[in-house]
Amino acid sequence: MVQLDENADKCTEKVLGMWWDTKEDMIRYRVSPRYKQGEVLQGKRRPTKREFLSMMMSIYDPLGLISFFVMYAKTMFQEIWRSGCQWDDPILEAEWIKWKRWIHHIPNIEELCIPRCYMPKQLSGHQVEMHTFVDASKSGFAAVCYLRIKFGPAIHCYLLGSKTKVAPLRLVSIPRLELMGATLGARLAYEVETSLTMHICKRIFWTDSRTVLSWLRSDQRKYKQFVAFRVSEILDTTKQEDWRWVPTSQNVADEATKWTRTPDFRSGSRWLNGPKFLWQESESWPTESVQKTDETDAELKVQFIGSKGANVRRWKAKGLTVKQVEDSTTQEDLLMAESTLWSDAQAEHYQDELALLRMGRHLTRKSSLYKLGPYLDGNGVLRLQERTKMESGKDRVVQPSSGTTAYPAYHCGATRKASACQPRDPDQRAPTEFLDPQVEANRCTPTSILSNM
Repeated sequence: MVQLDENADKCTEKVLGMWWDTKEDMIRYRVSPRYKQGEVLQGKRRPTKREFLSMMMSIYDPLGLISFFVMYAKTMFQEIWRSGCQWDDPILEAEWIKWKRWIHHIPNIEELCIPRCYMPKQLSGHQVEMHTFVDASKSGFAAVCYLRIKFGPAIHCYLLGSKTKVAPLRLVSIPRLELMGATLGARLAYEVETSLTMHICKRIFWTDSRTVLSWLRSDQRKYKQFVAFRVSEILDTTKQEDWRWVPTSQNVADEATKWTRTPDFRSGSRWLNGPKFLWQESESWPTESVQKTDETDAELKVQFIGSKGANVRRWKAKGLTVKQVEDSTTQEDLLMAESTLWSDAQAEHYQDELALLRMGRHLTRKSSLYKLGPYLDGNGVLRLQERTKMESGKDRVVQPSSGTTAYPAYHCGATRKASACQPRDPDQRAPTEFLDPQVEANRCTPTSILSNM
């Protein structure tokens, strides 16, 4: 639908699906006469669902130069899909009103002129930066890239490309959509940078979501999978210090996610040239400290603390809720819960041994722990008396021979089978091997049944 009328200008050529004005070296758009004369595009007749999709997909914009305009049609089509309209049925009244508003601006596309060359020869060799803006709304999310070239006191900015996506049909929170927009921006910046032949000296990513910035500057492993995987992907191609905050009013990606104003198709528009602060020195750029928000805590994994112990009884006595318990949990509470679970697990298998040690007596020769020389620490946990200490300065914990005992699991959200869990970092102290104590005692290799707690 949006293309150049081939008979309109002899200086225009079609290159890779785009129309190029060779005289002025500009990318231009024109509306084909066969669409101008149609009743649907003139607003005289409601389009069917099939006609709506056909016209929307006829807009060829591989670089996303007019994605701020096409995005509105995408959100309209999603609303038509939700309404249950059939393919050959006219769209409903609410969608038709939005349709007429959208087609009213289609002739303005012809006013759009985009420079094909964004790196003139006289600017080559100077400081080149790439700035990516990301934003999201309940309708979708978007990312747009700009090239900022500084040579002496002069600064020039050029639009490189953009990507837009509608929000999923199922309900997704705004912070998660903002994170999806940041992921889209990281992917777009990577693809654009690898396609360019020039050297980019600095990359900066702008978002108006403090929640996303908090996630990016935290340990992603403590968040739920949705957040953790996307934060990890973003940090694979970007750095934490590359991400900065920008007010919503200065976030140019906002034009693709919210239609709060009439779209601007002029050559001097903010969409084509970037926000005003990019044309200024970096000292005048927006700055804002990252603040912790409620959305950050809402995406934390549920931590398993334990069902017994003095700390749990203390929380119950105070009448604390689960949320209050999570907020008031300290490292000391976690260590106490861990010791409680170890002692409970050992009590199920070594009742006689624990009774003798609590009375200060030696183990009998029939005990499977006789040759291991165990003792009880200050928390009542059965440990091995070793000549060589662990790096933490503690002796290792004796793990029961049964592989069904649950051990304290940080960041896991629930108990796991001890025989099937492996530690992911030094702070997650889990057993290394789980073999029968009797077999190991006969082999005189006591360390293989011990935990590196």
